[in-house]
Amino acid sequence: MPILLYSYSWFIYNFVILFLLFLVCVNKKIKKSSYFIIFVFFIIFSVYGYITADYNSYLELMKMSKVNDPLVALEPIYVWYIQLISGNYFVFRLTLYIVSFIFLWGIFQYVRCYKLYFLILYSVILLYDMAGGRQMLSICMMFLGLFLILYEKIQLKKILFGLLLLISSSFFHKTGIYMLLFLLLLIMNINTKKILLLVCVIPVFVYFGNILIEEYLSDLLELEGGGYLMKEAQEGSFWWVVIMYIQVVVLYVLSFIVLYTLRKNILTCIDKVMYRFVFWIIYVSTIFYFLNIENNDIFLRWLNVVKIPMIYLLSKYVFNRFTYSCISMTNCFVLFLLFAFWFSTNIYIIGVSHINVK
Repeated sequence: MPILLYSYSWFIYNFVILFLLFLVCVNKKIKKSSYFIIFVFFIIFSVYGYITADYNSYLELMKMSKVNDPLVALEPIYVWYIQLISGNYFVFRLTLYIVSFIFLWGIFQYVRCYKLYFLILYSVILLYDMAGGRQMLSICMMFLGLFLILYEKIQLKKILFGLLLLISSSFFHKTGIYMLLFLLLLIMNINTKKILLLVCVIPVFVYFGNILIEEYLSDLLELEGGGYLMKEAQEGSFWWVVIMYIQVVVLYVLSFIVLYTLRKNILTCIDKVMYRFVFWIIYVSTIFYFLNIENNDIFLRWLNVVKIPMIYLLSKYVFNRFTYSCISMTNCFVLFLLFAFWFSTNIYIIGVSHINVK
């Protein structure tokens, strides 16, 4: 059974990506109902995502939650739900991913971009991580809340619902708590002088950040004892480290393409917020990378947040209208980066996945 789940998950993952890539290459327009079917495939892959590194980790956490193990660092709402469903892992995953993709579908309805390109970027860059679990649920709630609040037509009901989603996202993952504080940075305008100044003070932030973490934030960030991050962290092999850095470099390069391409564009309100999100997440992630933390989990978790705004801006302004009669060098370069990301993910799945298939 495990090997079948592994094979089916891998097949669905690659089938969806290749199918969307085919539609992009032939410039095929598809109906809204077809998008819905694609999202159903996303849910199926996530529920049966045996090829993802978190599949067994969550299974172990389920067992620990059933016996009220104090080492479990799951949010209370998950512990409550696990006990409610008597630790049924299938029901837990089904609920988690249906809810996650409902919020992603909401984002998909509000983005004003080339939706087919949004989906191919999402499938390559985010689908595999989406199956990781509760962090992406929190992130999707947060971004849907932002889209509702900043939507072109101001509507009080949507603004209130958006605020509710922003606040609620903090109950589903600690990322949501950090992001509520992080939103204050989005008020600040970005220009060349500020960017140069911020780059110069990175060593200062790293120095004082290490002191702050060591003295006050060790427990909150689960850097000691038996917290979830410590249980989840995998030393991995040399090749896993190589694959991780390939994907990190791809994300950084794609983010820099967005930041450079749109630096002088006249953007809508939501686009300005997403642009600032990309900049500040990359900046804060870089600081986390240089902090004295034993593993890269926190750095990678912060980097996960950049994916939705980056994908949105890429599909709206950069990677679009990819046809044989209109191919830009930027589009070709983005396509090459997507291939590198997709290929490295497949290498990880086949060769150095943390899942033990028997």
